[in-house]
Amino acid sequence: MIIEGHQIANHSFDHSGFLSEGFITENSNDLCKFMKDQMKRSSDTFQKYLGVSPSYFRPPYGEINSEIQSILHYWGYRVILWNLDTRDWYWDDKGRDVNQIVQEYKNELDPEPKNKSYISLQHDKGRNDIMENHIRYNKIIKLIREKGFHFVTLEECMDAPKSKYFTTIPDFEKCN
Repeated sequence: MIIEGHQIANHSFDHSGFLSEGFITENSNDLCKFMKDQMKRSSDTFQKYLGVSPSYFRPPYGEINSEIQSILHYWGYRVILWNLDTRDWYWDDKGRDVNQIVQEYKNELDPEPKNKSYISLQHDKGRNDIMENHIRYNKIIKLIREKGFHFVTLEECMDAPKSKYFTTIPDFEKCN
């Protein structure tokens, strides 16, 4: 993916939410230890297999507050959130089908786009839904291009001056 020009971001090691785990700033030392474990384990894995570790981080569930953001920034991370959520993660007994997900884009882009640029929250449903993912993404890409948008990396979208990857793993010893 890196060779093809895609940008990879960190998302924690096991998708634990930093706020939903019970660390609501009453014990910031516990929060720091928990975050350190999550970030170090994922960074080590990226470094082992890719030779680099992403400097961008999307918090699971979008759970972020000023303390978490401060810790992440201290470690050198850029935090990513989204401004278009198709709610493709909402999988009840019936789940959301391709047309419901594409409709979220239409609602945002028709008749005129509500924003100049978008970071869209997307998930793939796994190996059992490869064909559904393929159909969905083809419809979404077609709609986005019809509206005059084009795709860029997060680094380009955020006009970021820093590199998208760490060549060495950040020092997680201190929180801030």
